Amino acid sequence: MLADGRNPHEAMALLRRESRAAAIVRIFPLLGSLDRLLTQAGASASLGRVLLSMVVCAALSLAPLRLLSALPPTLAPMVAGALGVGLPVLYLTLCRAWRRLRFEEQLPDALDLITRSLRAGDTLGGALAAVAREMPDPLGSEFGVVVDEISYGRSPDVALARLDERVGLPDLRYLTLAVQIRSGADGNLAPALEGLAKAMRDQLRMC
Repeated sequence: MLADGRNPHEAMALLRRESRAAAIVRIFPLLGSLDRLLTQAGASASLGRVLLSMVVCAALSLAPLRLLSALPPTLAPMVAGALGVGLPVLYLTLCRAWRRLRFEEQLPDALDLITRSLRAGDTLGGALAAVAREMPDPLGSEFGVVVDEISYGRSPDVALARLDERVGLPDLRYLTLAVQIRSGADGNLAPALEGLAKAMRDQLRMC
């Protein structure tokens, strides 16, 4: 996008799917939860497309409910509407659960990579860039967004806090807190991240 002459801020807004979704959420605040679910599920569809799929799903459910069920005529549209909303939300919720599980499994390895990079003399930004390059999805791509935001002027702790919002994984908050506490002292951050990675692995083994 930058090579095509796009403004850097516009490019970042498109990458974060904020341009259209933010406008819809400002008009209908209750859709904020659905937009957050979309983001945390890693869905590429826009908020508008998901809303359209809900309408289509409800419309397709209405005819079978009227023809094949014993529901009263006034109740069938309500059930169809519930199915239209509930089925896409259920699918997105399952996608979010799978993505969080995968992210949780990858996070200790990412912390180990950051720790090694810091001890090798790299900066925090460079260590995060190494994670973005070397880790697979979903963690690698999400850390790539963090690196891009830092490149465009956000501080590492703010960029990581936004990562926490996009993924919604509690363990990420510990990483954000560690960076905030050790801000400006990369050399002291490595032991904290090493201990955090060990605690996460112990927790995964207990589950």
